[in-house]
Amino acid sequence: MGSGFNLLIKMIEKIEELEQKGFRISIFPQRTYGQWHWSGGVYVGDSNKAEWVDTNNGLPRANYNSYREAFEAVVKYCENYKEPKKSSKKR
Repeated sequence: MGSGFNLLIKMIEKIEELEQKGFRISIFPQRTYGQWHWSGGVYVGDSNKAEWVDTNNGLPRANYNSYREAFEAVVKYCENYKEPKKSSKKR
């Protein structure tokens, strides 16, 4: 098996590791201004709303030129994830 296969195995292992920590990643193609890019999101815990992996989360951009680049950004996001602080305001 070639190095591409080994990379795929490592990616699958990383996805499974992140899943055990409560992260479910989503990477998908997106066409913007006639060009194809990859975007990523992360479902954290039991949330049914993905958090987009983009400049709002301290990453360089929202659209990536390759699947691998998007995957690496999503992994970085998960590894640096800090739960949002809960508001202390009482209603």
